[in-house]
Amino acid sequence: MQISTLTHSIRRTALLLALGLVASLWLAPMTFAQPTPEQMKERMAIRTDTLIQQLNLTAEQQDPVRAILEASNTKRMEFRDKARESGSFAGMREDMTALNQETTMKLGEVLTEEQMAKYKKIQEEQASQRGGRRGGGRSGS
Repeated sequence: MQISTLTHSIRRTALLLALGLVASLWLAPMTFAQPTPEQMKERMAIRTDTLIQQLNLTAEQQDPVRAILEASNTKRMEFRDKARESGSFAGMREDMTALNQETTMKLGEVLTEEQMAKYKKIQEEQASQRGGRRGGGRSGS
């Protein structure tokens, strides 16, 4: 009788562990799908530092460029939050396009022509990489 109870207890424990493992594997992608605002800010800081190096910015250019990109990123997160809250992403593309144009214009006031050309090339490369990951490219844009 005690062996039977022990066997039943072991089976129940094994079943609970298996269910826990399955649940954690199922929920894991959902956990990582949405980065926190802090993670997004950290990623943006890394991207900004990388861009500063790629464009070979002077010390005088670095702070204004950081400020422009941080403001742009803050607006970008606000657009995403607003779209998630409303459940409609319809207007977000237009908002993002206008924001990208505004950001490029402001950067144009700080960067040299050569740096600006390099910035635009980097942006185009990143856009084509994002399009490839999403299962398609951008046609006509």
